[in-house]
Amino acid sequence: MPPSDLTTFLSGSDSPPPDAGRSDGATPPPFEPAARVGRGTAPATDPPAATSGSAYRGGGGTVVASGAVTVGSRYEVIAHLPMPEYDRPYANAFEARDLKKPKRMAIGYVCTTGRPLRLDLLPSLLRLDNEALLKVRSFGVSRWIEDGRETPILVYARPPGRRILRTADDRIDPYRDDILVRCIIKPMSQVLRDLRARRVFHGCINPTNLYRAGGETPAVLGDCVAAPAGLGQPALYQTVERMQCTPAGRGAGTNADDLYALGVTLVALLKGRAPLDGMSDAEILESKLANGSFGAVVGDHRLPLDLVEPIKGLLLDEPDDRWTVDDLDQWLSGRRLTPKQARSPVQAVRPLHHAGADHWQPRRLAIALAEEPELRPNTISLPDLDAWLRRGLSDDAIADRVQEAVRGGQAGSNPTLGHRRLARLCIALDPTGPIRYRGVATTIDGIAALLSEEYISGKGPQIPAEIIAGNLPLFWVSVQARHTSDHATWARQFEAMRTLLDQEIPGFGIERVLYELNPSMPCRSPFLDGFYILQCDQLLRALETIADRRDAPRDPIDRHIAGFILSRYPNLSPRQMRAIGRADDPVARALGALDVLTTLQADARVHPLPGLCRWIVRLLKPGLQTLHSRKRRERLLRDIDKQAATGLLRNIQMLMQEDASPAKDSGEFAAARAEYRTHAREIRQLTRKLETRHAVSRDTGQQMAALASSIAAAGLLAIIVVWQAA
Repeated sequence: MPPSDLTTFLSGSDSPPPDAGRSDGATPPPFEPAARVGRGTAPATDPPAATSGSAYRGGGGTVVASGAVTVGSRYEVIAHLPMPEYDRPYANAFEARDLKKPKRMAIGYVCTTGRPLRLDLLPSLLRLDNEALLKVRSFGVSRWIEDGRETPILVYARPPGRRILRTADDRIDPYRDDILVRCIIKPMSQVLRDLRARRVFHGCINPTNLYRAGGETPAVLGDCVAAPAGLGQPALYQTVERMQCTPAGRGAGTNADDLYALGVTLVALLKGRAPLDGMSDAEILESKLANGSFGAVVGDHRLPLDLVEPIKGLLLDEPDDRWTVDDLDQWLSGRRLTPKQARSPVQAVRPLHHAGADHWQPRRLAIALAEEPELRPNTISLPDLDAWLRRGLSDDAIADRVQEAVRGGQAGSNPTLGHRRLARLCIALDPTGPIRYRGVATTIDGIAALLSEEYISGKGPQIPAEIIAGNLPLFWVSVQARHTSDHATWARQFEAMRTLLDQEIPGFGIERVLYELNPSMPCRSPFLDGFYILQCDQLLRALETIADRRDAPRDPIDRHIAGFILSRYPNLSPRQMRAIGRADDPVARALGALDVLTTLQADARVHPLPGLCRWIVRLLKPGLQTLHSRKRRERLLRDIDKQAATGLLRNIQMLMQEDASPAKDSGEFAAARAEYRTHAREIRQLTRKLETRHAVSRDTGQQMAALASSIAAAGLLAIIVVWQAA
């Protein structure tokens, strides 16, 4: 589900939202309940009150005096009443109470592992009414009493009884064939038909997730939302293709995968225990590859004759041959079908020896090669491999794919080149298998969940990032024999993700890819620890809460928050994100953060946010101190505190744009300097003119005085001459 659809669902009331589209997800170790959350007391400080625009369903949840937390507007989950008999691998069960119908029994699943939930399924499941599927009542994020952390909580109707198998290793009395048909096959067929109509993959069909009250009551199928797809599903109940994958990389399954899990479940109930018990996952996979799923799972157990047909049809390894829900319905109605015979894998006429073993099939060789650290010249002889494929297997198509895989993986000098070449070789040998890379195996649609799991487990995103950067998803699509619309969608998606990886500015890189591929992934920013942020209005309220803490970070937006925001608002300007990444300019970072957060506040209508405004003002004030205009500087320092008190980031933004623009201040300062230089030049010119005037006057006076003296002397001389002559 895209983020916008998720927002629509989460911000709604308790009434079920419209149906959603297909599911997505990842996958799983054997059934082990999550570490149980202990009892405790409410935290000293309550979570911030949610406004009407809250994306937390029902307002975010509060702790009430009874030691319960609210979920939505009508349910309370009682923290001191755990129900471990209903625990799931990644969620703990507690008693829940319906405030409007107190007699209605419910349970709350508290999901404390931090893994993304399959929230895209909730719109469909809330509307689905099937007595054989545990009913989802509500969902919300509440501050859990034990640790004060925001935690997603699912509220379900109370199961009618206990789970059929308490653990994967439990043993029970074998089911009679007539009970199996009435209580398991018939209700599960109805559930799978309804799920198929909504394009929902359940992913958790096994005896530890089936509940019965005893007698001849039909079974009820349990939760499938509390963890990524199939992550709580034991490997035994996975198809051969999904078993080859790393648990978190099994991806979104199909209705055919659920039918396969049902087939294994039927055999387990007929035996009274899990088939192949005591064997490791690797040994179970080897048995399925060697004997086919039907031969491996059933073994030497004698099935009731009436059930051989459906079980064999459900356990066919080829998805195209496997029984569908329609086939199962026809069998239930009395029409007997003849399942297609299991297709044996094509084998070479002679083996290829590698790593001390003989390999007769390309898939087996791909599995063995995936154990190598990388493709080196001595890993395998490529000429011998080509000869084996063309002569021993008589398959020129595979041989051509292998040559293309090796040629296309030779470009560049990246240190991951050897790993990438080996992965391409394995894909070429086993195109329907997973992408195998550096000890990890994932389906193309399991890369998203694999990336989230690598973050949560603390391993880091390096391997999923290299898979995407190495163009392995696109190569996997290119070698498929049949192309579907999903293949084209995946090709476009991962080409876009590769482009995002290449950009280093905040809002891009692997963090952006994480949230683009996982819309239900809460923001993983380190300073949002304790919050469960799914939407940007929640992000704003969380930043408001931590704004005045002593341990608040320097800047309100880090790379995770930037990637999270851009995955919800892809049209935000890259210029703003570049400003946030200016390590050398704290004022530019603050202005970039102000622009982004102002957009979020206006769109989410979360008002007011005085703490966040004060945080931004603290970052802006050093820049205001550098303004050249003393009057403007004093006025802005006074006015910006007033605007921060309003809690509206837009007011601060307008003030900065109108009166505190660094460009405007620099321009005015430059104009003032230019004007000063002009006036100084004019003064110098006038001074020079004045100095010149004094010199001219002096010279002229001296000349006039000399002339007057000469005339006077001449006159006096003339008088003397005349006088003497007389």
